[in-house]
Amino acid sequence: DVAPLAYDFSTGMNQAYGSSGQKDIGGGSYGMFAGDGDANNLVQNTDETNVWQPQLNQFGYLNGDFNMNGIVQNNDETSYWRVNLNFASQVP
Repeated sequence: DVAPLAYDFSTGMNQAYGSSGQKDIGGGSYGMFAGDGDANNLVQNTDETNVWQPQLNQFGYLNGDFNMNGIVQNNDETSYWRVNLNFASQVP
């Protein structure tokens, strides 16, 4: 038997892969950057035009569902994609 491995990625920016793998989300917690709909490690305009816009108002955990609540909606663009626009990540 192998014991499960526990690792808390949320306690600091240095807990994840690379030097820019997490974002301070307040309250001493860290999370992943949202908005990279095409998964090319860049949050850019094409994530909005090629991924979010065509999927708008669709249900499911789609690439344009930047907050992962099960529906692609305006909030994904305004609160998640826009605030991270032009961010590049080293997370593979």
